[in-house]
Amino acid sequence: MAAQRVTAAIAGSYPYPYWVSKFMKYGPVDLVVFACGQCRAGGFAMANGSPSFVKESILVDRLEKYLGQSSLHAQHPRALLQRNVTYLGMERRPGGAERFLFANLVGDCEACAPYAAIKYTFEFDRKGEMIQQNILGTISPKVAEKGVYPPAN
Repeated sequence: MAAQRVTAAIAGSYPYPYWVSKFMKYGPVDLVVFACGQCRAGGFAMANGSPSFVKESILVDRLEKYLGQSSLHAQHPRALLQRNVTYLGMERRPGGAERFLFANLVGDCEACAPYAAIKYTFEFDRKGEMIQQNILGTISPKVAEKGVYPPAN
């Protein structure tokens, strides 16, 4: 049943062919790694909580604003969020809450070597209700590159 809800949610959010490449069962909220047939790369979603389907990409505007206001942008005026997002893991929090960690690589162009990454989280309570989304700051791209990538086309 959970996989059917996830499949329906992805279908409703993309006009392109897609497929679930990995389903990571954690607890009240699970992680879905998916590929998209006509997209450059797939993505990640937290599923089966509330809201029932949350794509990690919902924070792109906040990440771009953060990057534009950061000291990193002052050092690298051409800095942009690359399409490379990695999943860094899930942390159990006190009381049964879950915290999903992601990083978005930063470089001067899509093909350029990244020189930083922005780390961010989605946090859910023990019932699976999303309680907050946080940008934690910049980290080394070497740390981010150790994460799980969605499938590329």
